[in-house]
Amino acid sequence: MRARAARVSPGQRDDVGEVQREEKKTIACVEQSLAHCVVAGARARAAGIRSPRNVVLPTGAGTDRGAAAAASPAPARDGDDAAALRLPRIGRLHAAAKRTIDVAIAIAAVVLLAWLLGMVAVLIRLTSRGPVLIRQTRVGRGGRLFTMLKFRTMRADAEREAAPVWPRRNDPRCTPLGRLLRRFGVDELPQLFNVLRGQMSLVGPRPERPCFVAVFAAHLPSYTLRHRVKPGITGWAQVNGFTGDTSIRGRLEHDLRYIGKPSILFDLVILALTPFAVLLNKHA
Repeated sequence: MRARAARVSPGQRDDVGEVQREEKKTIACVEQSLAHCVVAGARARAAGIRSPRNVVLPTGAGTDRGAAAAASPAPARDGDDAAALRLPRIGRLHAAAKRTIDVAIAIAAVVLLAWLLGMVAVLIRLTSRGPVLIRQTRVGRGGRLFTMLKFRTMRADAEREAAPVWPRRNDPRCTPLGRLLRRFGVDELPQLFNVLRGQMSLVGPRPERPCFVAVFAAHLPSYTLRHRVKPGITGWAQVNGFTGDTSIRGRLEHDLRYIGKPSILFDLVILALTPFAVLLNKHA
């Protein structure tokens, strides 16, 4: 018996491919001002999304072997999808220690940086119209959606376009103050509250918007393996220069290397390297 085709709106024409079996619950995500992205069962469809230029894979890279090798010591067999990759389980002791460090550092950072948070909030209010904070839906651990906080760095009407636009360097939608905040990563500081809520960690793969996740997963089958762990404010990809409009494949490979080697010491090394990475960042 033929399966009935999913009914989609006229704007939802671009089939972004199969979502991994492991991520069947990865979400049908919609933001009212954006094009709809439907992730249903093992199919994902996105409408009118402007795919970042770096998500296009090189010729012959469709099997995603580079990212697979970064995630697992056992090579993937032909025909296996990313759900078959072996990744280490996170033990309870490791999870408890990581959470303790997250909470302790986040509380200390909020207290020590309260003056900076307040000053930035006032400057945003004085220099442009719109809210101080933006609240964006992002994909977290296990494919669950959560609301991520950021200082607003763009015009209040930046997302009235018909489709989501991948941020880029010298983005014309940014305010002058916003460019400065983005250059030094200050716009990400409100995510300390996401850490305290347990939605994020200090260290982990950066969370992306659901519509972009659907597009990336269509091109890179192992992309949703990033959702095995909590997303982070900083990560191994970021300290290696994969921020902004840089290679999605390179970012994924670094994220999977991080997930494949769970270590508190590794987290502390990444945290220590983050200030230097921010200062040297050319892609903010």
